[in-house]
Amino acid sequence: SFTAQTEVRFATLSEDEIIYYVDNFKPMDKAGAYGIQGAFARYVASIQGNYDTVVGLPVSRVYREWKSLMEQEDEEE
Repeated sequence: SFTAQTEVRFATLSEDEIIYYVDNFKPMDKAGAYGIQGAFARYVASIQGNYDTVVGLPVSRVYREWKSLMEQEDEEE
């Protein structure tokens, strides 16, 4: 098993911007209550880490882990 972490920083939002976002983009069905790939992207100030981790699956990390497991398996044979 492994973990992946990405830090997302947001710009400061006004109360009106928050109300507009909540009323128009249904954040409650999203992890973290925002969709970085959607309308909320305009409020993202920075990302440190892998974008794919934020939107779902850290594909590059999964591949590296899988490759490492396959190499270990080959060595054991």
